[in-house]
Amino acid sequence: MIFFRVMSKEIFVSTYNILMGFDNKVYDSIENIKKLSKNTNYQFFNFQELRNTDENKDMKKKFQSLFPKLKGSFYIYPKVTCDRLGLGSFSNLKKLNETRVELPTINGPFNPHKYICTESAIFGVISTVYELPNKKTIRISNAHLEIIGNMKYKKKKIKHILSHFKEKVDYEIFCGDMNTVGLANFSKKKLMAHKKQFLNLLGKGFIDVKLPRGKYWTSDIKNNVSPTMKGATTFRKLFVPLGIHVRQRLDWIFVKNLKPTFCDVLYDCVGSDHYPLVAKLKME
Repeated sequence: MIFFRVMSKEIFVSTYNILMGFDNKVYDSIENIKKLSKNTNYQFFNFQELRNTDENKDMKKKFQSLFPKLKGSFYIYPKVTCDRLGLGSFSNLKKLNETRVELPTINGPFNPHKYICTESAIFGVISTVYELPNKKTIRISNAHLEIIGNMKYKKKKIKHILSHFKEKVDYEIFCGDMNTVGLANFSKKKLMAHKKQFLNLLGKGFIDVKLPRGKYWTSDIKNNVSPTMKGATTFRKLFVPLGIHVRQRLDWIFVKNLKPTFCDVLYDCVGSDHYPLVAKLKME
């Protein structure tokens, strides 16, 4: 008797905050991400801070040109701005529907953005449901949470996002820039506590895609500073020549009914204060 081994399909997923694409090196980094996705069956590319700028007045058009064969989902404010939502997700699967959720922000004197940045940013999520060839469904949520507020505040934001998800799916990925601020090399226990709280909120069956050994941060503000930050030039002149790192774990990938087989933080991909976080997954 001859037995045939059924090969499970492989999924590639990435999340990358591009810092509004001010540095053109970020587009070289995206090409490197795309190379890693080769030979996988289904791909999901997720980006945060796809905001229209004076240099790139139509980020939707620019990013669609980077992924001409993939279907894009966008949540981008139509005008040139640094404070409005800018999210983009791309996949080679059939898109069934998408949900956009804008998150309320803290206003008034208690919002540090008023003192750190020239404009107070608006955050949110774009969640897209796709159909697999076997008619099963997968939801990919690309989130950008606000940098301010403690974990209690972030939990409220995630609950608000989840309240918009009505459709049951077979597989799920929740990823993006969660802004879990804290120096990674000093706050490992705190970050693990954050991860546990995220998983409890997302629900039964979700797991974290673990970073490889020795790679415990996904952001380093030394690499790049947003021009929207007050005193950005002074900050850059201070940190870069002195070689000062501000390494943080801000970006996460959580999955349900999927088995992680590979994960990496691409430290050789520059152009942003974030590094791309990528993973390969098998369907269970």
